Amino acid sequence: TYCEDCDAGRFSAALGAASASMCYLCPAGYVSDAEGATSCDTVCGAGTRSSSNGTKCELCGEGQISEEASASCMQCEEGTYPSNVHTVCEQCSAGYQCSAGRSTPCSPGTVADERGLSVCRSCEAGKYEEKKDGEAPSACADCPADYYSDAGSAACSTCGDGSEVNAGNTGCVACDPGEAGTGGTCSACAGKNYTGGSGATVC
Repeated sequence: TYCEDCDAGRFSAALGAASASMCYLCPAGYVSDAEGATSCDTVCGAGTRSSSNGTKCELCGEGQISEEASASCMQCEEGTYPSNVHTVCEQCSAGYQCSAGRSTPCSPGTVADERGLSVCRSCEAGKYEEKKDGEAPSACADCPADYYSDAGSAACSTCGDGSEVNAGNTGCVACDPGEAGTGGTCSACAGKNYTGGSGATVC
C-alpha cells in the first residue's frame, strides 16, 4: 500500500486522506501545475484567469479583462476596449469605434467626434471625410463650393452639365430657363441668346 499524489490542479492538506475525493480543485484564481500539492500558491495575475482544471493561468481573450485571482474574464462594454495588459477597459478614442471590446478606426465617410462611441457617425449630406492612411477621422469637412455630397460620403462630387450645386451642397439642381451650364456651373445667357427650358447646356 502506498500514498498517491493529488493530480496537478488539485491539492490536499489532510493527513490520512482515504481517497482522491479528498484532493480538492484549486480555488478560483489560483493554480498548481505540480502533482502532490498541499496548497495552490500560484495566483493568476490581472489580465488572466485560472483554467478549468486549475493547472495554469490563461490570458483573457480579445476584448476581455480581469482582476487578480479571477476564475473568469469580463467582456468590455460597448464604447470601450481593454488595455494592452487586459486589466482595465478604456474609453474608445475619438476617431475610433469600439464594439465587442475591439477598437477600429472609422471607415471613410464616417467619424467619431467624441470618446466612447461604439459606432462611428456618418457625415451629413454636404460634408465628407476621406480617411487617409494612419488617420482616425474625428470631424467631417464641408464640401468646397460647386461640390456636393450625399450622407456618409468619403468625397464630394461635381454636378453634370446643365445643373449646379444647390444651396446646401447636398445635391444638384437644373439650370433655370435662360441659363446654361457645363462643369457644374450655370450662367445666364448673353445678349439675345436664350434656352428652351431648364437644364440647358448651351444657349
